[in-house]
Amino acid sequence: ALRFEWVNDLAAFRQALVESDSVDVSVAPGMVVPADLPSTIALRTRRAVRAIEAEHPASTRIVALPNGGDSAKIYPIEFSRLGENMVTVRYADGRWSTLEFFVTEPLETVIKKRAAFLVSHHQQTDASKWYAGVYGDWDQKNEVLRGPEDRDGLSSWLTDANDDAGNARPAFIASKNVFFPDAKEIASLELYIRRYLWGGMQMT
Repeated sequence: ALRFEWVNDLAAFRQALVESDSVDVSVAPGMVVPADLPSTIALRTRRAVRAIEAEHPASTRIVALPNGGDSAKIYPIEFSRLGENMVTVRYADGRWSTLEFFVTEPLETVIKKRAAFLVSHHQQTDASKWYAGVYGDWDQKNEVLRGPEDRDGLSSWLTDANDDAGNARPAFIASKNVFFPDAKEIASLELYIRRYLWGGMQMT
């Protein structure tokens, strides 16, 4: 059967799920979580929760905390397997719902790897070009750095590092180096500022 019901806001929607014998789910901090950061699932339902099953039980730890009466059922969960991790909630008599998590490496590792990749793969370093220093667009399919002379049909705002596509990359690297300084990355930023920002982009 399919049922339509009007509700006034998100809180009412969540309550409607509970009153229709479904499950209201809250997850903190979110469904994308680093491997070194535990997550917490909160379930509200009038029906009995029969099981919380991990797609990869050997690399997933789920704990059920005691709850008081009608309050949400709390389940801290820890993942050690990177990538997609499905969690199945079995409740009532044969009903089920799935929660699709995505587990990343620790945030510090992700941030450092992203900055290193931007410097090694996205930056134009040919000193003879007017756009030397710019962080262009890496074509992952063909494994080539796109730029003003080789856009492969892409828009100039994407390949020539204008607007959000280009301006965000050096800003990210600069922010990263405030906390995790790296001499190669700082030199890369200086090239961007000296050759492209105050040279190529302003003059060309």
